[in-house]
Amino acid sequence: SLIFQDYLVKEPFEIIKECVLAKLGSRIYSPYIEEKTILLKVQDMINNACIDDKIKEETVRHKNDFLKNIKESKENTLSEIGSIKKTKFHDFAEKSEIFLRDSLRDFKINSYGFDCKELLNVKEINVWVNSYLAFMYKQIVAGAEPQPGDSRDMLHCISASTADVFVTHDNKLRSKLDLFKVDNFKVCNFKEFVQILKQQRGNYV
Repeated sequence: SLIFQDYLVKEPFEIIKECVLAKLGSRIYSPYIEEKTILLKVQDMINNACIDDKIKEETVRHKNDFLKNIKESKENTLSEIGSIKKTKFHDFAEKSEIFLRDSLRDFKINSYGFDCKELLNVKEINVWVNSYLAFMYKQIVAGAEPQPGDSRDMLHCISASTADVFVTHDNKLRSKLDLFKVDNFKVCNFKEFVQILKQQRGNYV
């Protein structure tokens, strides 16, 4: 997770759920964990150190399940829409509202009567939806093979959306994120990030 001053960023889907609920007006949103909660999480890590192997097994199982599901989704989509090699991401991303509404059901949030276009104006939600669609676009249109690490990369995108700049040297991930633009969210490598700082603060960086 990202570190910001004295806080840690919350779990990715907790961020999304809180963004939605905040937009619906039922709570105040903050992506950062309170200090007392951080201490409890650290204590839990210490207490659970003895079951490290079990956690690793669970992680492997989760990645394999994700890989199976994403491959099935790819096959089903291809069988439904046929050849779409010339499809642009902009056209593919028109499914964003459908994806978002279906996902809200998974979060047990009733989206009936709520404008999903308005939800997509929230940066974190916009990055989450578009990054997922970008992964699917690369697989369905560009023919990329799903990878076990894709699930973790998608979660990284949600965490990164809480910042203004996401610094990464993962070129495959960046090629997906470069497919779309979101206000106040920039993806770059470290060298480019230094240049951004120099532009903002002069040559003191």
